[in-house]
Amino acid sequence: MAHWAGEGGTVTMTETDVDWPVAKWTLDKSVALANTTSSKSNGIKQRHATIKNQQVTFEVPWDDAINPEASGFDEGKIIKVVLNAGRSGKKWTSPAVIIEKCTYVNDEDEDVVRLSVTGYANVAFTYS
Repeated sequence: MAHWAGEGGTVTMTETDVDWPVAKWTLDKSVALANTTSSKSNGIKQRHATIKNQQVTFEVPWDDAINPEASGFDEGKIIKVVLNAGRSGKKWTSPAVIIEKCTYVNDEDEDVVRLSVTGYANVAFTYS
């Protein structure tokens, strides 16, 4: 079994194929559950999986030499996202992620200016 540090993890997006250094990325995979409880459920609430949902969030340091907005990080834009897992060589890829929100964060005390991006997969992420 091998454990990998997040060091070296990057986010690669379509059209630029630039490996953006990330402070953190998360891939949240969930499913909507329909209530299927009936009189035959023996008093137990029962559920059935219906629609899958995959949300991705990543934070990249803002770099004025590589403007994130000029590179495609813009709300409403559909991009390809590759989430590289440290230096393991493993990754999760979706060819169609729609960006919901871009948040710029300035922390003068302990951090650099960061861009935080949140989006949803329109095509499921695959692991390779």
